[in-house]
Amino acid sequence: MENYEKSIADEIQNNLIKKVEELEKREIKFPDYTPQFEELKSAIKGQNTQYPAEKFQSQLDEFGVKIDLIPKSIPVKHILDIETKRVLKIFVILISLVIVSVGVAVHLLFRNHGLQAGADKFHMIRQNHPAIALWADTTYLADPEAAIRKADSLEEMAADLAAAQREAAETKQTSDLAKQKVQELQAAKRRAKKKHR
Repeated sequence: MENYEKSIADEIQNNLIKKVEELEKREIKFPDYTPQFEELKSAIKGQNTQYPAEKFQSQLDEFGVKIDLIPKSIPVKHILDIETKRVLKIFVILISLVIVSVGVAVHLLFRNHGLQAGADKFHMIRQNHPAIALWADTTYLADPEAAIRKADSLEEMAADLAAAQREAAETKQTSDLAKQKVQELQAAKRRAKKKHR
C-alpha cells in the first residue's frame, strides 16, 4: 500500500517537473514600444513647459492671501424653522399616542386574564354544581345590576358573619381559659383549707 502511494506521489512530482521545464523553454516575446516612446518624447519637448518662477510665486502669494481671509472658526447658529417645529410636535404627539396605546393594551391584557380566570372558575362550578350554576345564570340574566348588588350584600354579610364567628371563638376560648383558671384557683383554695384543718 505504501509503495503504491509513493509511486503515485513520484509520478505526480515527475509530471510537475516536466511541465516546469516546458514553461522554462518557452520564449516570451514582448512587443517593442521604442518608436511610440520616441514620439511621446518629441511631443513633450514640443510643448512649452517653461513656467516663469515669478508667475508661480505671484499665484502662491494670491493663494496665501485667500487662505488668510478664511476665518479660523466659523460661528454656527442653530435655528429651528417653523416646519421643523411642526415635525417635532407631530413626532412628540405620535410617541405619546404610542405610549398610551401600549399602556391601554397592557391594561386590557391583564383585565382579560382576570376575566378568563373568572370564566374558568364558573365553568368548574357548572361541572360540579349544575343547579347552582343554572340559578346564577338565570338570576344574572333577569336583572344583572340587582344580581350584582345582591351578591355584594351577601358577601358583606358573609364577611361580617365570619368575623363575628372568629370573635366568638376567641371570646369562648378566653372564657374557657378564665373558667379553667377559676377552677384551678378554687381547687387550690380547697386544698389549702384542708391542710389548715
